[in-house]
Amino acid sequence: MEGEIDQFLTNTDVVCHGEDMLARMQSLADATGNPEKRLKIVHVAGTSGKTSTCYFVASLLQAAGYTTGLTVSPHVDSVRERATVNLRPLAEGEWESQVHEFFDVVKKSGVRPSYFEFYMGFAYWLFAKLGLDYAVVETGIGGTWDGSNVARRGDKVCIVTDIGYDHTEILGDDLATIAREKVGIIHRGNEVYMYPQSSEILSAAKERAARVRAKLHVQPDEARNFMVRNLNLARRAVDFVLQRDHGRTLTPDEVKQGRTVRIPARAEEIVYKCKQIIMDGSHNPQKLRAFVEYLDQRYPSGSRALVATLGSNKSATLDDSMAALRLICDRIVLTSFQDDSIETYRRTSIDQETLVAAARRAGFGSTEYVHDPMEALAQAVGGPAEQIVVTGSFFLLNHLRPDILPRRCDMMETRRRK
Repeated sequence: MEGEIDQFLTNTDVVCHGEDMLARMQSLADATGNPEKRLKIVHVAGTSGKTSTCYFVASLLQAAGYTTGLTVSPHVDSVRERATVNLRPLAEGEWESQVHEFFDVVKKSGVRPSYFEFYMGFAYWLFAKLGLDYAVVETGIGGTWDGSNVARRGDKVCIVTDIGYDHTEILGDDLATIAREKVGIIHRGNEVYMYPQSSEILSAAKERAARVRAKLHVQPDEARNFMVRNLNLARRAVDFVLQRDHGRTLTPDEVKQGRTVRIPARAEEIVYKCKQIIMDGSHNPQKLRAFVEYLDQRYPSGSRALVATLGSNKSATLDDSMAALRLICDRIVLTSFQDDSIETYRRTSIDQETLVAAARRAGFGSTEYVHDPMEALAQAVGGPAEQIVVTGSFFLLNHLRPDILPRRCDMMETRRRK
């Protein structure tokens, strides 16, 4: 079924971005009954922290007793992560049945969506069909022209996480331009939650909110731990939703329950071959610096090795990313990936020579390159380091996690520390 869908979809979202894409997504929404108009939505945009904030919002709403849909991208292990209900993917049989029904509607419509648009449209359609209380929606790239931005109800709640440099070839190469794209998810009447950021970012948010008569809440938060910051921002938005809709806010027990959600490939800890593995999909300098600080706070270790690579679309920030990675430890095992999915249009990692040269410029004392990701991990695990950190790309983690997770030793625990 998935192969049939892939053959039907276009590749346009990997070669263009803008008004045409949103127009195509709007046509898809119209053809499928405009499900986004029947949903109470929390919409999340930003550069860093989007996915974990989305998971926290969904988890807190579920802890408060409300049925909640969640759509994030990219997925880590399974496409079913793009439309979860109460934080659980549908069973494979149910997923195939629902996707097949949606696919039939799309084929008859004459719309040819991209991969991202198809599964975003499916998430909206599924959540509305199931009559869920809330939908939590993560943008793909940017905001203004993102396929998720067909959601424009006045009661939508927006969260804008930390904004920085990413996808500059699409969003622009200065913070003011990038911020204007991100805050484009804000529509008339929306409530908007964000932390204080640089003047150009705040100016973009304030200008957008004023223009569409939205209410902007710039919330102070002094937590240095980026997971705690994301949780606190999610909590503020959820408290507003609950107060508005139900005349209540989260209880301490609900917050405690909501914060325990497991977020795939975001500072995720497992034990593999009785070594501590910390995996995170950070893939730009801003995310990597936040991850390094979190790592030192929550998983301090004097005995680390690093397995990493970066996508070919991250070449412009490679040196800054390597400088951030060097803060983790002195030994790096570099590796590669190739992703052949229709969504990424055969995305690959940066080539060996470029990666190794950048690692040496960053000052790593030990730099190795092992082409195969599992062999690279084995090289790190086989050394003396007690903790292995794997980061740099979600596509690297996608190559490793399916093999690592089923092979845990008997002492294994999978847990998240907040």
